[in-house]
Amino acid sequence: MRRLDLAAVIFAVVPRVASARHLWDQPDGPVYPDELVDRPVVLVTDMTEVSVGAALYDHDVARFVADTPDVRIEHAFGPIAIDASFGPGAALALLIPTGTFPDAIAISAQTTAPPPDKTMFVSQSVTAEHKLVAIPHELAFFVAAGASYNEEHIHAPGLLWAGVVGIDVSAQAEVQLASTLALYGGAGITYPAFSATNVQFRPVFDARAGISLTIANTWDLFTTGTLSGASGSVVLALGAGVTKRFGP
Repeated sequence: MRRLDLAAVIFAVVPRVASARHLWDQPDGPVYPDELVDRPVVLVTDMTEVSVGAALYDHDVARFVADTPDVRIEHAFGPIAIDASFGPGAALALLIPTGTFPDAIAISAQTTAPPPDKTMFVSQSVTAEHKLVAIPHELAFFVAAGASYNEEHIHAPGLLWAGVVGIDVSAQAEVQLASTLALYGGAGITYPAFSATNVQFRPVFDARAGISLTIANTWDLFTTGTLSGASGSVVLALGAGVTKRFGP
């Protein structure tokens, strides 16, 4: 699936979840919102979120093949959160709330596992993230923009590290269908801005839609459909998973 067109850069806009200003004070303390649209960009202090998901992939090489399940763990240490995920690859992100606009800055790195032919993909990025709750409990918009440095270990012939600086932009809408049921959808693109090699890179896009169901405030069940890739090479992924939150 890794191609020399940045197709490995699947810019996923997953609703990570306010700043404390979106929480309501209850007699026994703050309560994390059931509504997806009201949730923050960064978790509340001392909260932990664990997600497990799996997907079937359909592309030009294989039809609906199951990939390695993804496990994501996010924990908020004071105002800063660390987000780590493991699956077909590995990723690590530092989420820093700003207290103003944008809501947070995300500094992240990711890599694929090296296959037997020694080709692989690595990326580092800095992204500004912001969530606008247009109608409390009903409608919200999430936007992100940043830059990334992406490298692909390819046969050219012989092994070669081909690097490119990408501009990343994405947007997502969240619609609350009921107090515990939400629909979300969005799209993103990574545009190759500069490369020090003679390799030609193509823009990579992704579009996605999904449904999230909250159970007992601390559990989320979700399904997601995603189209991603570049011109002439598109991957369809159908996934589902569960999220559990611990803490305040």
